[in-house]
This record gives sequence, C-alpha cells and structure tokens, in this order.
Amino acid sequence: MVATTWRETRLRTTGGHIIAVPNSKLAESIVNNMTRPTPVRRHALNVGASYSDEPAAVIAALTESALSVPEVLRDPPPSAFVTEYKDFGINYQLRFWSGRYFDRAPLEGDVNRMIWYQFKRRGIEIPFPMSDKLLNDFMEVVATQRKQAPEEREVERRLGDLAASEFVTRILTDESGQAIVTREELRELAKLMRSMPYTRGETVFRQGDAGESCYVIVRGRVQGCIAYEGVPEPGRFTAGPGAVIGEMSLITGLPRTATITADEEVELLEIPGEAFTRLLGLRPEIPGILSRVVAGRAAANSAALDKLKAAGAADLGKTLQRASILQRFLALLGRKP
Repeated sequence: MVATTWRETRLRTTGGHIIAVPNSKLAESIVNNMTRPTPVRRHALNVGASYSDEPAAVIAALTESALSVPEVLRDPPPSAFVTEYKDFGINYQLRFWSGRYFDRAPLEGDVNRMIWYQFKRRGIEIPFPMSDKLLNDFMEVVATQRKQAPEEREVERRLGDLAASEFVTRILTDESGQAIVTREELRELAKLMRSMPYTRGETVFRQGDAGESCYVIVRGRVQGCIAYEGVPEPGRFTAGPGAVIGEMSLITGLPRTATITADEEVELLEIPGEAFTRLLGLRPEIPGILSRVVAGRAAANSAALDKLKAAGAADLGKTLQRASILQRFLALLGRKP
C-alpha cells in the first residue's frame, strides 16, 4: 500500500505499477501484502522424476538445488516430498523460503536451473508423456544409436580432455617434458571417469569436505576460496580449462583445503579414487613423482595450510611429508613401504 484517502487506496503491484482501487471495492477484496509485516515468504516448485529414481535421492537433489542459490534462506531450511504418483513418473514438491517473494520469477528460475544440473550429475531422469509420433522418433534414434558406439565416443572425448590437462602435460612427465603414460593407458583410465556439468554459482566442493576424487577442468572457469582462521578476508584464486583441482585431498587424505565454485557454465572430468589407484600402478616411478609434487606444494604453502580450519587438529607437517605421502600411495597399491 502506497497511500489511502477516504475515497481510494493506492497499491503498488509486484511489477512496480501504482493502481488506484476504490475503497468500496477494496473492502470486498483480498489483498496479499508481500512485504509486511515481513518479506519472508515460502516458495513451492513442482518437479517430476522417473519411477527408477529413488525418492530419497530425488529429495536430496532438490534440497541441495535450493541451497545452491544464495537468496534462498537456510532457516527455515528447504524441504521436499512426494506429492503424487502419475502414469509416467513421480511428482515432488520443493519448498523453500526467501525475502524476495515479490520478485519470485528470477529466484525460482535460478532454483529450477540448479535442479537440472543436480539431476544431470546424479543421473535422475525428468519424465515426460510421449505421443505416438514422439515415441516413434525416439525409437528411431535408439535404433540408430545401437548401430554406433556412443560409449566409445564419450571415452575418446574424456581421453582428449585428460591428455590435454596439466595433470598429464606438466606433472606426469619425464625430465625432458615428455608424458610418461601412453594414450592407451590413459584410455583405460578415461573409462573410469565421468563428465560433470555445473552451472554458474554452484559449489563443486566445500572447504573441510572429505575428498575422494579430483577434477580436470574441461570447459569454463572456477573460483577457489580459502578461509584462514583469524584472517577476515579469505584467499581467492581462479582456474580454467586444463587445470586440476582437488588433487591434494585425494592424494593426502586430508579434507578439502578450498571451496570451489563455478564462475560460469563449467564441465569437469572427475577422476575417482579407483582411477587414481590404477594410475599409481602404471609405472613404478609415478608414486614418487606425485609424492614429490605434492610435498613441494605443501612446503610452499605450509604457513597457509597451518591456518586452515579444514585441517582441524591434524598434524599437517607430518601428513604432508614426502615419505608419508609415498607410504599412502604404496598402501593404495597394496604394497609394503
């Protein structure tokens, strides 16, 4: 409400327009005030998922999607639940709160965008009804794909991304700068990896999380943020295509030392622990090379690492010594130090 007189009341709409309403009409109407006594309001989004996806996994993806948007309030926390079983899928409702309900379209659009990426990474299918024509077109595509080798094409794409990364071109090299692993060996590793899309503003991992994989940046840029105890301004850095992120946690077993967020549309190639263990076994010298690299990075950043909350009470100096890292590698390979 902007102003009122004995004759009319002026209201501001959510679109910013001022309208004059006769008081006689206003007395007969219901008026929703989006800002008073508090602007905090609840949003509700309806989303469908296939019957093959576990409800618990879908609910986790929905709530995580809401939490990925900064304007969504953490208290009250987002929630999601099953609402209906339909012919072609299960319907869910995601509820979350914000102080911007009057400007809800872009906010709800951001949450919907996050849902697509969450579902894509988790392999959750969004169902849709099929007409006869659409079904015939779909079956034709399936028949065509059966004659091809889509998995082989995907592996080749991962292989190219891995071979071009600094992990291979700068770390896994000999004294002359030549890669010490062959393309065929990398192809076998690429079969164990997967591509993971992230959208602008999404968090890849947070400082203090457990780290069981590392990532090669295929497309886009990410921003890293390292919070230091007792330091008001966190350290920040950026990384782009070809860079490797998250390798310190995978190699050392320590928690993540930074929070990584997508600056734009980003595609990452995930290197899980199994692929990393196989990499260690390709050449006898690889555990030594990686232990030297990690120990060198740790020594250069030891002062900063000692301040990280993510490390807690861990003895970083001992954990990040080359001998300790090498022992961890040998244990992964089932060898005695």
